Amino acid sequence: MKHKNAPLLDMTICFLLIMACSPLSMLATPTAIPTETASPAPTLAPTSTETLTPSPPTVTPVPTSARPIAPKNLKVTYDCQWSKKGHNLVQITIFFTWEDVSDNETGFDIYKNGTFMKQLPANTTRYVDPVVIGSGNPSGDGAIYAIQAFNAVGKSNRVSISMRYQC
Repeated sequence: MKHKNAPLLDMTICFLLIMACSPLSMLATPTAIPTETASPAPTLAPTSTETLTPSPPTVTPVPTSARPIAPKNLKVTYDCQWSKKGHNLVQITIFFTWEDVSDNETGFDIYKNGTFMKQLPANTTRYVDPVVIGSGNPSGDGAIYAIQAFNAVGKSNRVSISMRYQC
């Protein structure tokens, strides 16, 4: 015979069976599952796909800080031509050559018998001086020629050559 509380007992048994067959998490008190908080994403600098070609450095001229070196090996030759008009005049063309050994000259000054004659540009290595001599034979006449290099700092020593015309 059945007990009057049998239905309650049956229900309790069913409940216990259900509980026994269910996962344990159903029995535990629900707790909040921690979630990761999103941290701010690092800010990245934009990158360029262009390849930059470096430009060459600007070359600033170095100011000249020294006087130029005097020219070397000053040489002179000349050519005599008598006037064809019977005036007894002689045209003497004097040819000068020298070696430019300075790398910082602005130009060259030419002198005749100590008097300035002409200024020539840098890197010049020759000069022609046409001289006209009056009547008579110019043999024995002559001059002292000099040349010097110059720049903003100063002048080189003069290089001189003495010559006598022998026409």
